[in-house]
Amino acid sequence: MNSIITYLLVYIQYLHKEIFNLTLFIAKYIPLKQWAFNDAQSPECQKFKIDKLPRILKFEKHDYRFLLAYYKHHYGKDTKPVNRRNGRAIPENIFCARCDAPHHYLYDNNGGNGRYQCKVCGQTFKTGEVVKRPLVLMCPHCSHTLVPRKDRKHFRVHKCTNKKCSYYLSNLRKLPKDLAPEDKHKYKLHYIYREFTMDFFKMHLHALPNWATNFKFKRQNPHVMGLCLTYHVNLGLSLRKTSQALKEIHNISISHAMVASYAKTAFVADGYSAYPLASQQFAIQEDKLFDITQVIGLTNDDPISKEFRSLKQKIERLDRTFKASYRVTCGYGSDDGAAYGVSLWVTYYNFLRPHDLYRWRRPLNQVDMLDQTSNMPGKWQLLIFLGQQTILNMQQNIAV
Repeated sequence: MNSIITYLLVYIQYLHKEIFNLTLFIAKYIPLKQWAFNDAQSPECQKFKIDKLPRILKFEKHDYRFLLAYYKHHYGKDTKPVNRRNGRAIPENIFCARCDAPHHYLYDNNGGNGRYQCKVCGQTFKTGEVVKRPLVLMCPHCSHTLVPRKDRKHFRVHKCTNKKCSYYLSNLRKLPKDLAPEDKHKYKLHYIYREFTMDFFKMHLHALPNWATNFKFKRQNPHVMGLCLTYHVNLGLSLRKTSQALKEIHNISISHAMVASYAKTAFVADGYSAYPLASQQFAIQEDKLFDITQVIGLTNDDPISKEFRSLKQKIERLDRTFKASYRVTCGYGSDDGAAYGVSLWVTYYNFLRPHDLYRWRRPLNQVDMLDQTSNMPGKWQLLIFLGQQTILNMQQNIAV
């Protein structure tokens, strides 16, 4: 009997080893379209990709006399006027649109059809054209000028139309072989960039709506507003659940629409980071440069992900915490709803929620005045009051 049991155990170990080898062989040499219950490899979703930012050429007005002096100092010889071998003269009233160089330093760039190129600064222009564009967006792959294609409310879509662009040719080779020509529009082939026309960094204090600096309560009081924010933001309850909690716990009859109105009233202002786009806008508008490090995905597919692996878990935890608060809303119905919803959560996360960095003893950013308040509704009221006073002070300083 003992020998049979021993034989069966040995045989089971042998089968387990063979199953392991077979699974390893299948995983290595037999490509499977999709593993069961693996959402990460779903063919319905495209892998998240980040395009390179476009090259930006900012317009700078030059003086041809300064450039001529610089060339003489750098190269040790004077820049001579254009030696015209075809006998075509440039009119004397034509000057470079960028550096004001006279006609002696201008090339006839297209055979007398009104297009010229400056020998001093290299600018190409047409007759009567004044080069005043603040910046020019260029494709990072082929240096071709991006063409504006669509103009939306808050952004403008630019597209690289160069058929010889390496980005376009690379995506063209990845298309399915049996794809019909009329179905190419379903795939992203050309390099596309969105230029946001809104100003992310300036807040017009005098254009704020009344509810941002004026809190009037017809039926309830500020304490009820603090209770609404505590249940809705801190505890992550939906609008209807918040209304139900106020009725059953505090015997306060208030509709879910009024809860949403209180949340909108509490919104003051909040700036957010748009990652590389924000860095680019800061460089253009504020002349401030800072580095952006992006860690994409959960695997170490590149040296940057390996170096900043310790930050991945923190990023995922932050996303998970925000998703938990967003899930109860079932989506935002308007831009204002998304604005005050995210802003209130950011305020709660930074100033009210105990943080694990300090072992859950105090928030991430501690405010001394909030420490003197014992309950959360009072902290919300005080935080809104501080934001209101800050806006009023900024308005007075601008007016002065």
